[in-house]
Amino acid sequence: MFGKRRASICLAMVLGILLPCFTAQAVDWMKVGLENINVLALATIPNTQIVLAGTDGSGIYRSADGGISWTQVQDNITVYDIAVADPKVYAATWQGVYLSQDRGLNWMLMTGSPSDARAFTFDTAGNLYAGTYEGYVWQYDGNAWQRLNPTSIGEIKDLLWYGGKLYATLGTDFKKSADGGVSWSDAKGNMDCIRYEKVVSFKGALWVLAKKNDYYSCVWRSVDGTNWTLRRHGLVGGNPRSLYAGRDYLYAGIDAGVFRTTNGTRWRGLYPDLEQEVMPEAIVEIPGEPSVILIGLMGWGTGVSRGIRRLELTDPPPESIPPSNPPKAVVVIGGAVAEEVIEATRRYAQQLASEGWDVTLLEPPHNTEREVREALQGASLLFYEGHGFGYDPADPNYYDTGGASNGMGLGDGLMTQDEIIAYVQLADNAIFITQGACFTGGPSATDPAPVSEEVAHRRVNDYSFGFLMVGARGYFALWNPLREPGSTLYDGFTAAQVWENRRGAQPEYKYPHSQLQGAEIWLGYTADSEGNILSWGPAMVGDTSLTIWDIYGIQLNYHLFLPMVVNHY
Repeated sequence: MFGKRRASICLAMVLGILLPCFTAQAVDWMKVGLENINVLALATIPNTQIVLAGTDGSGIYRSADGGISWTQVQDNITVYDIAVADPKVYAATWQGVYLSQDRGLNWMLMTGSPSDARAFTFDTAGNLYAGTYEGYVWQYDGNAWQRLNPTSIGEIKDLLWYGGKLYATLGTDFKKSADGGVSWSDAKGNMDCIRYEKVVSFKGALWVLAKKNDYYSCVWRSVDGTNWTLRRHGLVGGNPRSLYAGRDYLYAGIDAGVFRTTNGTRWRGLYPDLEQEVMPEAIVEIPGEPSVILIGLMGWGTGVSRGIRRLELTDPPPESIPPSNPPKAVVVIGGAVAEEVIEATRRYAQQLASEGWDVTLLEPPHNTEREVREALQGASLLFYEGHGFGYDPADPNYYDTGGASNGMGLGDGLMTQDEIIAYVQLADNAIFITQGACFTGGPSATDPAPVSEEVAHRRVNDYSFGFLMVGARGYFALWNPLREPGSTLYDGFTAAQVWENRRGAQPEYKYPHSQLQGAEIWLGYTADSEGNILSWGPAMVGDTSLTIWDIYGIQLNYHLFLPMVVNHY
């Protein structure tokens, strides 16, 4: 729920003690083995430190110390999946199913098992099911293997028993069986993706990892296997690879990194700088140590990372950061910005500093995504001067709230909405200000004519979403000085009153935010003498009762000047 939160000044900050702060840079994945080997599967033995790794052509490796050291226990096979029924362990390979009866120490090929097995699942009675590349499902009841479906359902990528049914991801399709795997029917329902990769159960629901297009990976949630809800905010990348249900978190491995969530509302990034051409194919938590995470990597080409990485996540990404004293302001100048704009933005940063803000100015060449995301942690003010990238009704790839757009154009490319959601946490009750950036307040320099109210509304709704998700309670876009040369947002003036002071009245166009309960959208416009709209903007989104008291959490004599730079991109 998006509502008023009274922040408080943390005692440790008042005393000058540095609080631990999660940043993307602080996540340190340790290389623990199998370098130059593609790892396709990982599994753990319950209540032990034993981990098993299946590889592409190099067999099976075993660790007895939680993934720190490894020993090869079977060679010359490719392993696609590993299933554990302690002390038995099963490995899916193209030769068939391999079995270990001693927690992975010794292995044998099972007689009569299906060739080219790709995925496993157990039913509630303990029967093992294997899905094959050819599209057949086999059952092992502890004595013999039996093929279940008479005709192929397509290449099986993943398999899950849930609620008395079998579910299978098949690349371009997703199906279910209510009769133990004999007959199959569509399970996609309202999911609209081009590829379905993985399916798991987590916290009483089904979760499916899929690919929407080259820009978006998706996770869908269902409690009945028929009606699906999209849960993708904060997922970065368009090549989904792995999905893992841990004790408290659900993990997704995508070509752009590793992400986790508690309920799907927001995904947080754990591996922000994953190398290109490297895929996280497998993820596990160590039993009894859910803060220890292993990932198995597959890579293409020479010189790329492969093998296994281990993370001890002692400081997880925070859900909330109290404001600092003095309050922190980050002023970001994007890429390809004119020199006179840079100079004007510098003056604005100096003005903030003179008012008592702790100001960080990021300008070329120090405006890369990594530098920006680290600086933004705990900021009470984010001011962005640069180009915008948002909703275009003619763009067939735009999806949901536009997670691959709606961010900031930086020196090394676009920092997208999903990257902001995954890697940034502003201070509680922070505000975001931008002016002149296309799409942020409704209009864009690429529009041949003023867009419709519907388009302008959606642009503001979607662009504001990412910043409000990460702690902001106020969003001001295309906020140009129309009346006073120094209107301020301070204790005694609400955001609504600032709007009225600058615009003369409240806006004609008001809407509730489509994703965030309690947040309002106020959309302004400029019209000719006959009432025809010439341009949309400014726009304000969030809590219209916001005051400077809310930003700091304590009444201070700081003013927040809305900037004087006027630019339209």
